[in-house]
Amino acid sequence: MLINFAEKHRQYLIAQEQADGGWAYTPVNPGNGNAGIYLSNHQIFSNAALGLGVYLRNEMNSGVAVKVHAGLKLLFSRAVNGRFALHNDPGHISVTLDIAGVIPFYQWLSGDTATLRYEEPRRSREHYRMLTGFQAGQTFEMTLRASLTDGTTGDMRTIEVGLSSADIFHLQAHCVGLAKLLYPTLSDELLTTHLRRRVGALQVAQSAVSAGHPTPTLIDGVTIQAQAENGPRRDPAKCSRAVYGVGMGKWPRRHLPTIEFIQSQSVEQMDTLIKAGNSGDFSGWDSIYNRLTSAPEHIG
Repeated sequence: MLINFAEKHRQYLIAQEQADGGWAYTPVNPGNGNAGIYLSNHQIFSNAALGLGVYLRNEMNSGVAVKVHAGLKLLFSRAVNGRFALHNDPGHISVTLDIAGVIPFYQWLSGDTATLRYEEPRRSREHYRMLTGFQAGQTFEMTLRASLTDGTTGDMRTIEVGLSSADIFHLQAHCVGLAKLLYPTLSDELLTTHLRRRVGALQVAQSAVSAGHPTPTLIDGVTIQAQAENGPRRDPAKCSRAVYGVGMGKWPRRHLPTIEFIQSQSVEQMDTLIKAGNSGDFSGWDSIYNRLTSAPEHIG
């Protein structure tokens, strides 16, 4: 990904004052103001095809670029006559993630969350676009699904792409690339830290603690015991997937915010609850659930 992020940021993302006192951006595609450009691109070929890249487009008004949008564009395509046509596939589905969508996408790719659900902001009522991700089966590391729903009839089309470890790496790199384009002076390490910051269920738990509720890691006499310091270390991503599998497959409550909160804990804490759940003991899970759901309704 050979992008001079600082240069592209100055060139396209900073508006210039005009002679009439207004402000305008440098068009990203002067020859066709309604079309965007890719600053990077990569293609994944699996059971289906996925084209991706850091993407810029303008909103035009009387030939003047009055807004600029930066995103990670994903284009899903099935094989046409035995070949992946990507943009030339009349049935392709594209989803563009702004930074608000890239954050949960990166967290899912990194194993911080077991599932992904992102709905692209609607520019019209004609179509609704959604991106979902999950881990299922042994064929692929992860599976990414794009959905396109007709706003009038409700008819929906989907395309699923299975991802390998290498595919996941390329997607993560492009997530960081978009963040770098928006904030070129920040280091890659700092940007990655912000991308992986926990949200959702963890915020609910923190709000509950600040409201006077005990932390769910030590509640009702149930202490999550850490492994001995010289014990085996488990992979965080595998633990996160195991938590999701036990929580959705064996725990009667199947409460997703509780599962996501457990996934935000240390490897030792996750491992303790995984082992307990596999043995049929969900007292620790239920205690966390009770504390999360006892928070006032306006919190979170």
